[in-house]
Amino acid sequence: MMSEPRPPRAQDLIQKGLSRLFPEKEPAPPASPPAAREAAKRPVATLAAVAQHRIQFLDNAKRPLYQLPARGTTPLSRDEEQIALARCLEALHEAKAAGTLLGKPAQGAYLGRDPEDVMGQASAEDVKTFLAFVLANPRSFMQRPIRLSDAFLAWLVDRGEP
Repeated sequence: MMSEPRPPRAQDLIQKGLSRLFPEKEPAPPASPPAAREAAKRPVATLAAVAQHRIQFLDNAKRPLYQLPARGTTPLSRDEEQIALARCLEALHEAKAAGTLLGKPAQGAYLGRDPEDVMGQASAEDVKTFLAFVLANPRSFMQRPIRLSDAFLAWLVDRGEP
């Protein structure tokens, strides 16, 4: 004897039950390009991010440029970040004469430029580039508070922008 095929209604019910037990997975999002993944891994170069590492930069009179956060709080608001960044630029511009004591950068984006000129014309982007270096190497800056102008000048002459 031949087995009779199930009526279409039964097949529909079985399929519906199976789809409830084993729902179809949504397609995976397309893989991001390697450059985008690397950029996502890099920390955002802000003073707030630096402060979260408990790194304290000082102005030329050895006053803190920003306050370190208390445990569990956000270190700097957007307005505080802007004020601290302006104070950083002011400290670099004030200390530009210190650049005459050292030679020109041997590598990086500042190659061949006088450190005095770089510090005197420093912009927010220059500070953020330096902060990216600090965030990539935080242990060097965690030991004690340090003058921003001293650290920036040392970075400028020794490393410069990669």
